[in-house]
Amino acid sequence: MTPARGPVVLAEPTARPEALGAQLNSARSLLGSLEDARQALGKGAADARHRAEQATSTRDRVSATIAAYRAEAALDDVLTGTWRRMSALMEERGLR
Repeated sequence: MTPARGPVVLAEPTARPEALGAQLNSARSLLGSLEDARQALGKGAADARHRAEQATSTRDRVSATIAAYRAEAALDDVLTGTWRRMSALMEERGLR
């Protein structure tokens, strides 16, 4: 007796190679953008912290500290946005 087989069905669009390729390219692009932002904003924050350490007046120290916080906050915003977009890609793949 031959075992019964289930019906053959087409793969979901997200399982097709061309869809997977597009999703991988999107993920790579997001991660590349995140790395670029991390480098730029991280350098800006580090430079501002260094200026704060070297400042000779309270005004300069406060100004540099605020600039460091702004750069760090901008990086937090980039991280949050990247996380949301990566989560959306994962949902498309049925991973979340």
